Amino acid sequence: MIKNTKFQLALLGLALFLIISGLVAFDRTVNFDLAGQAMIFSFRSPIMTKLLIGITYLGNWQTIVMLCLVFLAMKKTRLIWGIPLSLAAAFSTILYKGMKTTFERPRPEIVNRLIEQGGFSFPSGHAMTGLVFYGLLAYLILKFGHEKSAQRTLVVLLILLIGLIGLSRLYLGLHWPTDVLAGWCLGVTILLVAISLMESRLEKKDL
Repeated sequence: MIKNTKFQLALLGLALFLIISGLVAFDRTVNFDLAGQAMIFSFRSPIMTKLLIGITYLGNWQTIVMLCLVFLAMKKTRLIWGIPLSLAAAFSTILYKGMKTTFERPRPEIVNRLIEQGGFSFPSGHAMTGLVFYGLLAYLILKFGHEKSAQRTLVVLLILLIGLIGLSRLYLGLHWPTDVLAGWCLGVTILLVAISLMESRLEKKDL
């Protein structure tokens, strides 16, 4: 039952990504993107800007690589934590970079950006890889953690971080709303596939 639910949610994420991709490819999201952008920009303030710049850096590839190296460096966390997190993040990064090249969607106007960012816009790599990496980290904490109350707290914080990383990309003027939504949708699919592969491997070890 749980496996079927994961499979269905993974397919749903993929289907939503394909729908958004099609709409973006045929320029059917302009009004939605502009309205969403205007709403997010209405919350801009000096304090909020400093906070969300810090949060967006937590989704940078440099930050995720550093965290992967920390888990890989320690023998106790290498197999269960380091390798799965590194492989999932690497796969997500390769996939979104290929899609950016395919879609070649320009980023929002430079005048609206609060920090500089090069490259194409669709899908949001921060939103996608952030969800995959921090989502898988949350799963591993629930699966292998020992302190229940601490586990719940960390998982809630990681879920909040995933949402804030995506929103930070909109707030800073680096992405359109559909970039972030597409990144989240495909990220969910990759995350659920990664979890399913991990669980299958663990089941084989128990046999």
